[in-house]
Amino acid sequence: GSSEADNSAVSAGAVYVFSRDGAGIWTQAAYLKASNVEAGDQFGRSVALSGDTLVVGANGEDSDGSSEADNSALSAGAVYVFSRDGAGVWTQAAYLKAANAGTGDQFGTSVSLSGDTLAVGANGEASDGSGEADNSASFAGAVYVLTRDGAGVWTQAAYLKGSNAEAGDQFGRSVSLSSDRLAVGALSEDSDGSSGADNSASAAGVVYVFSRDGAGMWMQEAYLKASNVDAFDQFGISVSLSGDTLAVGANGEDSNGSSAADNSALGAGAVYVFSRDGAGVWTQAAYLKASNTEASDQFGASVGLSGDTLVVGANGEASNGSGAADNSAGSAGAVYVLTRAGAGVWTQAAYLKAANAGTNDQFGFLVALSGDTLAVGALGEASDGSSEADNSAGDAGAVYVWD
Repeated sequence: GSSEADNSAVSAGAVYVFSRDGAGIWTQAAYLKASNVEAGDQFGRSVALSGDTLVVGANGEDSDGSSEADNSALSAGAVYVFSRDGAGVWTQAAYLKAANAGTGDQFGTSVSLSGDTLAVGANGEASDGSGEADNSASFAGAVYVLTRDGAGVWTQAAYLKGSNAEAGDQFGRSVSLSSDRLAVGALSEDSDGSSGADNSASAAGVVYVFSRDGAGMWMQEAYLKASNVDAFDQFGISVSLSGDTLAVGANGEDSNGSSAADNSALGAGAVYVFSRDGAGVWTQAAYLKASNTEASDQFGASVGLSGDTLVVGANGEASNGSGAADNSAGSAGAVYVLTRAGAGVWTQAAYLKAANAGTNDQFGFLVALSGDTLAVGALGEASDGSSEADNSAGDAGAVYVWD
């Protein structure tokens, strides 16, 4: 944290804030570090931005919650909140820990911010649901909801578990807040869909939807499975909730696109869209595949939903950018934009590649959509910043913006 050029704290992590001017030019506006920078904290593992508030997850942070300087709970995880003032300066406003911070919980693996409500996923949390102090179910996972009062103080308002919490489910690997609703992905949950107690489909995955009532209480509203549940599909690796529509990524789904029952394209990936009706019932409304579905593409590794636009990342897609049928650049990655017509039908509207698509760039590992602006992360991109054609800095990473 001493300077941007310092490299003494391996995997400490950092967050960079960019701002766009009236001419559409993006400029780095801030370089942010945690107040208690340390190696391995992975500050920046997750981020959420809303207005003048930025939330940053550091799932490798090691404090037990007693103080920022404590390091007795390896990878307990922490979340940092930054605020921007009128002069455009970002300052750390809060350092947040789970009430039951414990070793390996990875609090901050996922974050989602909606106004004064923050959801934080801790996919390594080990309670079986009987209580926050229980640690009998390793990697069952938990989600914490925090709310901010008028004085800017954040308080833990809810501690959420899936109705069928079990070891290894990784509940909270993904979270998405939309007003008074919260979607939580548990990509390693093992039910085949017949019941929450069934465990015959390892890592099939599930998504839970919670709703908040007028008294501020959160209750589980839905337990959602894919229509074609299969082992290792990892349904729920990504979620994006927008009003009464929910998109769920399953990057391990194996269909080649000919039918949902087909399993000939291992790890091709799929995205499922659910809709909520007036009675509050969630129903699968669409099963989406890439136009150039192929094994290992991991379509659905990331999803971003805004109104009638859905963006899907496929970080394993192998085209070098010359065409969708090309497979010369393994894990270069691609992003697909789909739009919904009035009848609820989704159609692929765009197939996006990085201008400098390269092997193992993993373009599409993360996506974020806000209005008509799309940001795509490529964590394996290898340029040192001198040019897009440079590949001298393996896994340096890059972000691409479309508008």
